[in-house]
Amino acid sequence: MADTGPSGRFGHAVTFDSKMKRVVLFGGGTRAQQFGDTWSWDGTEWTQEQDTGTSRPNQLTRWRMTLLRDRVVLFGGSEPRFPE
Repeated sequence: MADTGPSGRFGHAVTFDSKMKRVVLFGGGTRAQQFGDTWSWDGTEWTQEQDTGTSRPNQLTRWRMTLLRDRVVLFGGSEPRFPE
């Protein structure tokens, strides 16, 4: 589903999917809200791929993401640290 793009955030994960030729972004947050959404950027427009809501059970940020065997893999995470 097409959208205007992800909102401003920190602590998100991002990687380049070389097979699909797109940048993939997951999660992150602000001081007030944590995001559980996944977006892709094809060089022209953002597309929201999935939204798991704003109340992820573990409320982690600072994920890491990489491409492994033609699949985007999300791992890690830590407690949110708010920028000053």
